[in-house]
Amino acid sequence: MSVFQSCAQQEYKGKVIAGIIYTDTSYKTAALPLSTVMGSEDCLAKSCFKEIVLTDYTETELLATDPKLVVLAPFTLSANSDKAELLDKGKEWGRKVGQVFIRRQHQEALDILGLFFLNRFRDLKYEEVIAMLNFDLMDTVAGQQLHDMGHQKGLLEDAQEMVLEVLEERFGIVPNDMMKQINTISVRANLKQLLRQAIRCSNLEGFKEMLLKAMPSPKTTESQNEDK
Repeated sequence: MSVFQSCAQQEYKGKVIAGIIYTDTSYKTAALPLSTVMGSEDCLAKSCFKEIVLTDYTETELLATDPKLVVLAPFTLSANSDKAELLDKGKEWGRKVGQVFIRRQHQEALDILGLFFLNRFRDLKYEEVIAMLNFDLMDTVAGQQLHDMGHQKGLLEDAQEMVLEVLEERFGIVPNDMMKQINTISVRANLKQLLRQAIRCSNLEGFKEMLLKAMPSPKTTESQNEDK
């Protein structure tokens, strides 16, 4: 609604279309219906608010709308696209950035394109994206944040895996509910304690007691969701 409020404040009299852009159909499916969010069908009936899913567009359709939308082009390809094809496409899109953006906007546009590549194609390595677009993503704040997030996520996943491996080695099959609980723990200190417990405890019941203490409380989980 802030789009319409801003137009009203500026006394804009032309037609206004606001919208939500989803990078994938799954996100639109998971979101609340617009009628629920807006509380009225009136605006939807007048087509003043739209939902757009980038994966519904081809590259040709996207660029026909506005050539500068080339930064969103990664979402026109399947997430499982062949890596060689991706690298060729990336170089092509990088060249187009140089053609449609003025010089002082080149770097920012490449930053955005590079970040979307890493978000869309998880099998691509950071070094491959650098070589493909001929710039260093780590020179950008967003790139550094993305790198740090990935690093932290990797450390957590390694710690969770170590706990599970010790339990499997000592007690055989680990119950599915216990595996799920371990994978919800996002505090490394708690995972270190669980690893020690997994090594020392005499049975899974003894480990389960420590696991319940390490689990995030419902209030903590709700707070994390609100922050997101």
